[in-house]
Amino acid sequence: MLSNFNKTILAIALQTSLILTVVVTPSSLLAAAETTAVQAASKRQDFAITGLSLDQALLQFAEQAKLQLLFKPSAYRHWPAPKVIGKFTAEQALEQLIKGLPVHYQWLSERQLRMSTKPVATLSLATEQVVAEALDASDTQQITHSATDLTRLAIQDERDLVRLSTGVSVVEGGRSGSNGYAIRGVDADRVAITVDGVPQAESFAPDVYQGYGYFNGTRNTTELENIQQVVISKGADSLSVGSGGIGGAVQFRTKNVADFIRPEQNFGLLAKVGYSSKNAEWRQVAGGLPPLSVVTHQWGKS
Repeated sequence: MLSNFNKTILAIALQTSLILTVVVTPSSLLAAAETTAVQAASKRQDFAITGLSLDQALLQFAEQAKLQLLFKPSAYRHWPAPKVIGKFTAEQALEQLIKGLPVHYQWLSERQLRMSTKPVATLSLATEQVVAEALDASDTQQITHSATDLTRLAIQDERDLVRLSTGVSVVEGGRSGSNGYAIRGVDADRVAITVDGVPQAESFAPDVYQGYGYFNGTRNTTELENIQQVVISKGADSLSVGSGGIGGAVQFRTKNVADFIRPEQNFGLLAKVGYSSKNAEWRQVAGGLPPLSVVTHQWGKS
């Protein structure tokens, strides 16, 4: 028979062994779960994943692998997903779906996975300040040519003056020359012409004159060699040129002394020779100071 002392020692030993058997650390449980999950994921099976976006593909993967997938679909919707068709393990199929993407996963149990996205590094750029000004509507309605432009573009007559201007042309008068300008389909006397602010005379061609062989009355032309600036205004512009500018206006400004004489000089000279192959026209211009005079001589075929 055991004594009371021996019975006490035996009872303590049995209690200690029971305690040691029950106490298991959480890390051991997690490791065991991951081991079991990896073993389950290592089994090969057939997959046919054809989702267009990654969120759809992950749902198909979870259904075909018979897994519970914990993820937020909206976070994966903007990524395209490759097709995964064939015999793979669950882990292989999942790796193909998220290959090259900032996405990782974690096994929680044999049939449960948790997906998460990795934070993407952002690039910070220096602040740039952009200053802009509204386009003046009048700038789109006006075309301005300076004396330098007339020389650089080799402008010989009114047709050359408007050849690069959209919506502007010269009204042809046959053998009588040109008859003013046409702006956006409005022509002749409905387009105002001024020289140094003075309106030019309108065309004059009454029907009664046709009996005497007068069929065309044209407007005065201006020698462009004497012009400092030309402003072509599109549209009604009665505020600046007065009445008559229904279709627009062509405003000429003639040269002054400063255009002939350079600073700190007492006299100046101007000479020009031009030729137009269209009508075999020659043009010669000579001018100077003092006195202020310009002579233009031109001849050609009609």
